[in-house]
Amino acid sequence: MEYMSLIGFVQYGTPLVLLGLIAINIYQAGVIKQLQDEVRSLKSSITWGAQCNERHAHIDTRLDKLETRVFTHNG
Repeated sequence: MEYMSLIGFVQYGTPLVLLGLIAINIYQAGVIKQLQDEVRSLKSSITWGAQCNERHAHIDTRLDKLETRVFTHNG
């Protein structure tokens, strides 16, 4: 009798288990795709050190020009 239940499980349970695994794979593929998109957007929004230094140099140059204009016209 035990062999009959084992045979029944293999006969009827295996397709259900496989369907469950397929469904989990589809769900995981969607989650992984979403995570990849989020990582790409994070990478694009990161300001790297070289960019930061370049921006600071540009801002310092602009401030120097403005200070020169203000102090030469008011002084």
